[in-house]
Amino acid sequence: MPNFYLEFPSASWRNKGSFFYRQILQIILNSSSSEASVPKLIYSRSEIRGLSNEQQGKVIMKFKVVSADATDLSQTSDDPKVRIEGLIESSPVFLFMKGTPEAPQCGFSYRVCEVLRGWKVPFRSFNVLADPDIRQGIKEFTNWPTIPQLYVNREFVGGCDIIEELSQSGELRELLQEAYPEQNFEPPPPPAQVQAISPTQAQQMLEENSELTVLDIREPDEREYAKLERSQVLDHKLADEILNQWDANTPLLLMCHRGIRSMEAAQFFISRGFQQVFNIDGGIDRWSDEVDSNIPRY
Repeated sequence: MPNFYLEFPSASWRNKGSFFYRQILQIILNSSSSEASVPKLIYSRSEIRGLSNEQQGKVIMKFKVVSADATDLSQTSDDPKVRIEGLIESSPVFLFMKGTPEAPQCGFSYRVCEVLRGWKVPFRSFNVLADPDIRQGIKEFTNWPTIPQLYVNREFVGGCDIIEELSQSGELRELLQEAYPEQNFEPPPPPAQVQAISPTQAQQMLEENSELTVLDIREPDEREYAKLERSQVLDHKLADEILNQWDANTPLLLMCHRGIRSMEAAQFFISRGFQQVFNIDGGIDRWSDEVDSNIPRY
């Protein structure tokens, strides 16, 4: 029976009750291949299941299991440079950013994530705000003073402005194709634009679509004074639901007092990938003047 050395990046992986711990032990006990590979880097559950290694003779093997959390991988050494190199090696496309792809903590990191999402490319990331050593170390590692920083095939590509330029020119597609030769990357569609419409046009949209409602971003006291039927408050809870559950092609019809605040909200939803975003020009004030004079003006 061979000896196996298993290296795990976090305590949860070392837990003997975990799925992966039991899965790997079962592979070790059952595998019966004539060849051994030393070492073997395992990325996914499917690769773990499909792994087979020589069981004859004394074989010492090291399995370095990479979890989905790049933060775990960064803790394998005290040397920031070694940790950074390990992170870059962990994925063909790797992003050092502020925050996470799901919750970016700066506008530049958000913009790079949006570019990568537009190309539908798999990538991993590391939140530099969670580790001061990595935050400073990556700047020295690349001799580049700002975050985010994108790596493709272990090569530094650039920051936000460069990534957006490469995406627009099509050069980013070539880099991504080299990183994932088995995939066919199609250029993302051009970003949609907020469509400014009059209250009369908005009223017509409501008549033609019984499921459509106006998203009202005004303060509660404003709505209480001048409330529009077929509208709902766009609060944080509803905004979160829209971003995480609504289809990107769902029409969004926004309104405020005079159309200024609602335009800002509309542009935000456009930046998050929504394709049909309408802003009622002039807001509830113009609505009262053109559509329903019973709504008080203020």
